[in-house]
Amino acid sequence: MPKRQKPLRHCIFCGEARGMSREHLWPDYLSDYTSTGDNSRTTVGMGFTHDDNGIAHILPIETRERPGSALQFTVREICEACNNGWMSALEERLKPLLLGLMRAERMVIDASEAALLATWATKTAMVNEYLSSPGADPTPQPTCTAEMRRFLMDRQLPPPNTKVWVARHFGRLHVDARRGQLSIVEQPNPAWTGGYEVSATALTLEQMTLLVWAADSPRAVAAALDPDVWRPIWPNIQGLRWPPPRSASDADVENVAYRVGACYPKVNTVLVQRDDIAANIRREKALSTSPVISS
Repeated sequence: MPKRQKPLRHCIFCGEARGMSREHLWPDYLSDYTSTGDNSRTTVGMGFTHDDNGIAHILPIETRERPGSALQFTVREICEACNNGWMSALEERLKPLLLGLMRAERMVIDASEAALLATWATKTAMVNEYLSSPGADPTPQPTCTAEMRRFLMDRQLPPPNTKVWVARHFGRLHVDARRGQLSIVEQPNPAWTGGYEVSATALTLEQMTLLVWAADSPRAVAAALDPDVWRPIWPNIQGLRWPPPRSASDADVENVAYRVGACYPKVNTVLVQRDDIAANIRREKALSTSPVISS
């Protein structure tokens, strides 16, 4: 009896069904320029739902960590043509700029370089969403849609509803990727349909941290960040001086990734209540200024 062949997977970027490759989250050449230490990738799932009394319940935070060297993290959701083609070319074009940023070398980053860095950061955040079998409970679904990934591949730019910042990092993290995700449902809906997803991914390489904020809907609103620490690189038409006057600590990196829910659109409800802290009920007007994960 002939051996049954496994169905070909579809590449998450080009959508073609063909042979997959092992795509590393980080460029291979980084192993010569960084000490990995004890690294992990952490995912936090957040969201809220409604009950019949018009109260939105903020769900408990789910945290998962993957220990081991971050430089060895790979996915099998990208075809060989994409991995060895435009993605490899993107990493090589970025290499001189990325190494300089990692060392906090003084420089002026022009608009085209900022766009290149933002494109690579967004691509890396998209790949990061597939390190833990997205969709298999309890792993959240990816925030970035197939259309967003195709947009980045075709235009070599971050897709709509994406923002990217860069910060000088000072701390114990060497190579680190962490992501927070918020699921938003604006109407009473037990099935969690009709909502949208927001995520923030912090990518740290030695003395540099990139923050990628992405949403699958234009209704989502990004939280404001300290401009003396976090410099916007997308959208950015002017470029910037590097490094910024102030650095981001390890705690700052964690906070920006997990404060993804600090600002989001008004919901059709009067009260919001945390399921894990029943006594904490906040008025709707406070949602735009109070982090959703604060206790």
